Amino acid sequence: MQNLGIGRGMKVGKESIFGTMAALNAWKTRDHKGIRTRETAALALWHKAAQGFDGIKTALNPDVTGNPLERLKLSVDPNKAGASARAIGHALAQNTPPIIVRDHEVELGYIQLDPCNLIDGQAKTVAKALHKTLQNAASGKLTEPDATKARNASIQAYLDWNMA
Repeated sequence: MQNLGIGRGMKVGKESIFGTMAALNAWKTRDHKGIRTRETAALALWHKAAQGFDGIKTALNPDVTGNPLERLKLSVDPNKAGASARAIGHALAQNTPPIIVRDHEVELGYIQLDPCNLIDGQAKTVAKALHKTLQNAASGKLTEPDATKARNASIQAYLDWNMA
């Protein structure tokens, strides 16, 4: 059947094998402790940036899949914060560069900030943008985006960032 095309798409080539081997070697030699230390510092910085705002609560959430990482959960009471979690996530995505948050459960009133894959200086950039965005929310300067447009804008911002 393979000669007729069935299963051809499932064939593993030498490039895939060598790529997998390179990824496993990189993982094995990676400074896991150093990376975890940097991620923890970023979470602490973001937690501090979000302090002092009415209607904003932060908590560290462990990864649900058991990976050794945490995310900063930003729970938002829109009546006290001046904006919803959706509006805050949307505003962060409008920055240059865009700050993409985990907003897949934004309807539940929270977003998450993920420290994975940051490069030097980005944690501070996120902290500054977060603080400014929460100030804007408290001042009534954020508008509630359309849910569909906000989700698509967040995805587009990620794609734009990824292409940069």
